Amino acid sequence: MGSQLERGRLLGLIILLLSVILSIAYLWAMFSGRGDIAIKVVVSIGFLVAMGILAWLGWIMFSIKPIEEIPELKEETKGD
Repeated sequence: MGSQLERGRLLGLIILLLSVILSIAYLWAMFSGRGDIAIKVVVSIGFLVAMGILAWLGWIMFSIKPIEEIPELKEETKGD
């Protein structure tokens, strides 16, 4: 169990460092005269992330098995 915690902390550190490095690179691109390409890249990544989330949600809704009703619950709702 301890190794999972350590792996999670390591992943958190990697994500933190990556976000700081990418933020610095973005700011450098914005203020070094490459602002147009920096904005295009960020907007494109944001759009692709949003479409990926929508695709994942659609896949989950498509592939999930319907939940069967509990027989006791069926009888109670029919009696009302």
